Amino acid sequence: MLVYHLGFPAHSYLIAKVYPDCKVIECGPLTDTVVLILSQLDGHRDFLFHIDLSVTKKVPLNRRPLIKALSSAGVATHNADFTDQRKRNLQRISREMGLPSLTAARKGDPQELLLVKSDLNVAGGPERRTLKRFPGLPVPRLPTRIYEPYQYHVAKRADIADEIWNDTTLHVEKYIENSKGLVIRSFWHRGKAVVSKIQNPHQVVKKNNAKCPRWNYTQPVDELTATVFSRTRLYAGHLGLSFFAADWVVNEQGSPFIADLNLTPQWVVNPLAHTNNRTSELPVSEIPKRLIVSA
Repeated sequence: MLVYHLGFPAHSYLIAKVYPDCKVIECGPLTDTVVLILSQLDGHRDFLFHIDLSVTKKVPLNRRPLIKALSSAGVATHNADFTDQRKRNLQRISREMGLPSLTAARKGDPQELLLVKSDLNVAGGPERRTLKRFPGLPVPRLPTRIYEPYQYHVAKRADIADEIWNDTTLHVEKYIENSKGLVIRSFWHRGKAVVSKIQNPHQVVKKNNAKCPRWNYTQPVDELTATVFSRTRLYAGHLGLSFFAADWVVNEQGSPFIADLNLTPQWVVNPLAHTNNRTSELPVSEIPKRLIVSA
């Protein structure tokens, strides 16, 4: 696999664990030419777009000609066509697929709790970092009210001001919760999947999960995991994705809702910190190995 990468050092991402012998081409989003990239193929026949930004339609600037040229050269492209991971777009796609959407309506029960977050992944942090390296790179408008990765706000619908609803850099979602604090993370790579159930009852935003009870599975074990395995496959097929991770929230009835889809999940796992794995045959540190596809 040839990994066309933009972000933190490539070795800190899950893709480097799934493809430990991959060749990495560092993306120069404003200057890379089709000829330059083709000259670095070195016989590789699989090319993965691995760009750590929420919107990648113009990364590199000649992305569409590059995809066409790679195809003409007999190179299979992966994660080439899904270029907008923003939350509002993901929830729109979910509705089109006939799956549950988290996007909240402005009108409704004034006492219902809703969640306000950045429309960009991790509050636009990757965009801010990348703009420092590549000034002038076209990126969506960055949020100004929310700029920290864990800066999510829960409020009643009646208390959310019109200016929040009208701010296109934000996304207002249904606040989905369950009494056990259960959330899901799923991983997909070319037909292989792992689903992790994580119990984190102590945070509104279930992001710091290292010390939480966690169950990792490569096959469904109950109705919830069966649904997530099935829907992970559906999203992969619908969006033409070879590789991604997704976060899901779960309501009190045990129904999952996809919350985030990430084409560049990071992976810096210290096995000693993950002491609450409840499936001894698959600790979290072994997940990348279960995603490896035999040649």
